[in-house]
Amino acid sequence: MSERTAATASPGGGGYGWVPAVAIGAAGFAFRFLSYTGFPNDHFVYVARAQQMLLGAWPTRDFVDPGFLLMYVASAAGLIVFGHNLLGEASIVFGGFAAAAALSYPLARAAAGSASVALSAVALQALAYPRSYSYPKLFLAAGQVVFDSVYYSSPEEQELMLSRLRREQVPVIALPDDNAAHFRENFRRVAAYIEANDVRAGNIDLPGNRRGDVLLDRRRAAVGVHAPLGWPCFARAD
Repeated sequence: MSERTAATASPGGGGYGWVPAVAIGAAGFAFRFLSYTGFPNDHFVYVARAQQMLLGAWPTRDFVDPGFLLMYVASAAGLIVFGHNLLGEASIVFGGFAAAAALSYPLARAAAGSASVALSAVALQALAYPRSYSYPKLFLAAGQVVFDSVYYSSPEEQELMLSRLRREQVPVIALPDDNAAHFRENFRRVAAYIEANDVRAGNIDLPGNRRGDVLLDRRRAAVGVHAPLGWPCFARAD
C-alpha cells in the first residue's frame, strides 16, 4: 500500500488580507531603522565582496565565494543606487526584515486562526532581533511558503501534475481537511480529475495531528486490507 498527498499547506491563500500585512511590514522597517546602531563586523564580508564585484571582480574566479552570490548582488545594487554608502545596505536589510514580517503574518494567521496570535508571533520575530546579514533566511523562508501556491497552481504546473497522475501507479490519495478547500479552489483542473476518478473511502488521522479524506482510484480494485491501519491494499500494476 502506498499513499500520495494531493495538497500541501498554502497559508498565503487564506484570504486574510494584505492591508494588515503591509502595515506590519512598515512597522517592522521602522523598528529596525530606529533601533539601528551599526552593522556587526561579519556583515561587511558581504559589503566588501559587493564592492569587489563593482570593481570588476567575479565571485569564485577572483575571490572566495562560500555561496552567497545573491547577497553580494543585492548589496552591490544598494551601493549603486544610494551612492556607495551604507544607506543602501541598511535599506536592503531593513526591507528584507520588513518583508519577512509582512509575509509571516498571513502564515501565522492561517496556522493559528487568530490575529492576536499572529501579531504576537511577528512581534517575537522582531524582538529576537536577528543579525543584519540573516534577513534572507527569514524573507525567503516566509516568501516561499506564501507564494509557492501561486507557482504550483499555474496552468503549466497543473498540466504537469495531471500528466503525472495519469501515469501514476499509486491508487490512494490523502487529502488533508485543512487544505481541501484551498486545493479545490486553486487546483481546479487537478481536483476535477481526482473527483472524476477517485471515490472517498473515509476520514482518518494523518501525521501532524491532522485529519483527512482517503480517496481511492475507482478504476482499481483492492486486493485486501492492511489490518493495522485498515487501509486497502492494491496489487502492483505492471
